[in-house]
Amino acid sequence: MMLVLERKNLLQSILISSSVKQMMGGTLEEKKETPLTEELVREEWMNKPLEEMEDEERIKFSEFEAKEALVKEEREKIKKNLEIELRKLKNEIREICEKFDDKLFVLYRRRLEYEYRTQEQELYITKLTLSMLIEDDNVSRKEYLNL
Repeated sequence: MMLVLERKNLLQSILISSSVKQMMGGTLEEKKETPLTEELVREEWMNKPLEEMEDEERIKFSEFEAKEALVKEEREKIKKNLEIELRKLKNEIREICEKFDDKLFVLYRRRLEYEYRTQEQELYITKLTLSMLIEDDNVSRKEYLNL
């Protein structure tokens, strides 16, 4: 009994740790900020035309634009990777469904075969019962006529 409980607890802990690894990258900590969650705040002075900006503002504005382009590029990379992963997962799901359908079809065919054999045996029993009844009736008639 204790061995069964220990095995059950061990299996449960293995499942939990593998789930954590799969879902959260092996950590229970919050994920770091990514380009998808990072929000770039455009300050009010950045809406001015370039001609009206001072040199320091132009430098900060060009840094902001560079960072904005980098974040946009990172988002595109992440988006492409997620799309690729989505396609892979959809293909994997399709393959799993096809395997399931194949197994289900095999089981369905097996069930039909067993039902066929069962009904065949039931028919055989019915024929035997009918022949026994007919034979019994014939014996009864012979006895009646022989009296």
